[in-house]
Amino acid sequence: MSKTSISTNQEMRKGDYLLSTNGNYKAVFQEDGNFVIYTWAPLWFSETNGKGGFRIVLQEDNNLVMYNRDGPVWASNSYSPKESGRMRLTMTDDGHLVLDRDGVEIWSPPLFDAGVGPVKEKSKAT
Repeated sequence: MSKTSISTNQEMRKGDYLLSTNGNYKAVFQEDGNFVIYTWAPLWFSETNGKGGFRIVLQEDNNLVMYNRDGPVWASNSYSPKESGRMRLTMTDDGHLVLDRDGVEIWSPPLFDAGVGPVKEKSKAT
């Protein structure tokens, strides 16, 4: 699957990816079970390779969760069951993977600078 976003109750399987509309960034659910944001180099990864993850689900409770056959192996920790609204996970044109509820950002991982370490936080509009 190649698209720019997924919504509540949609999932990704190994080999699926989200592509920014400008085509410069891709969030890939790799065959090794790692979820990785790429441009010319990895910008972020879930550190789940080898943990048997086979699907990533954007749940109704606002949490993005990767599952293996035994249960969850990674989550965005954006769980908030009392909050409702339209959830969407989008690969943006500036390289950020953004989870939003009704257009309001609730989670986005920090990006790496060419594998050096987390340095590129998403800038908030003022």
